[in-house]
Amino acid sequence: MELIDTQEASKLLGITQRTVSVWLKQNKLPGIKIGQGRKAEWRLNRQDLLEYLRKQSNQLQRQIEEERWKRHLEIMENAPESDEPLTPEEERKLDEAEKDIAEGKTIPWEQVKEELGL
Repeated sequence: MELIDTQEASKLLGITQRTVSVWLKQNKLPGIKIGQGRKAEWRLNRQDLLEYLRKQSNQLQRQIEEERWKRHLEIMENAPESDEPLTPEEERKLDEAEKDIAEGKTIPWEQVKEELGL
């Protein structure tokens, strides 16, 4: 187990050392308080901190995917009848959706319906 101080943790997280200390006191970050009173210092397990970063990254990616799916669903719900030509904006949105699908930036349709309560 490699312990790091709040200064190194702040560099890894990209936040201030003060914010790291506040988050530790609020139990938002896993840490160990060494000592007592005003001279007490916090230490964090580097692996625990990296795991925290991974989870936060996954949550953000999930939010991005959900917003993308909501946008795609809106496009599909408002799609014109098959005999009506697409507007340039609709063509652009359709191209964007197809690109996201081709790049694997989507989640299964059944999962989307379940999460949106459809």
